[in-house]
Amino acid sequence: SIDFATQNTAEVTLLYTIDWLNLTFRSTRPLFVPLFFTLAWGILFCVVYFFLHHSVLLGQLRIQNTETRRLKRLVLLER
Repeated sequence: SIDFATQNTAEVTLLYTIDWLNLTFRSTRPLFVPLFFTLAWGILFCVVYFFLHHSVLLGQLRIQNTETRRLKRLVLLER
């Protein structure tokens, strides 16, 4: 639960290593800090992905509507 996560002040040590950049980062924080930021980054990623994906879908829908209108005009001209 949230109460447990925020009241649990046990320290955790985070060690990030990116070998190809020769980068190492070490941090010691209470447990709820990395949990909170992990959840926050996950939510932000989902929101950004949602908007990007739906903007692509709207673009495809616009192209499809344009093609439908063009085909309807061609059908009317053939009559």
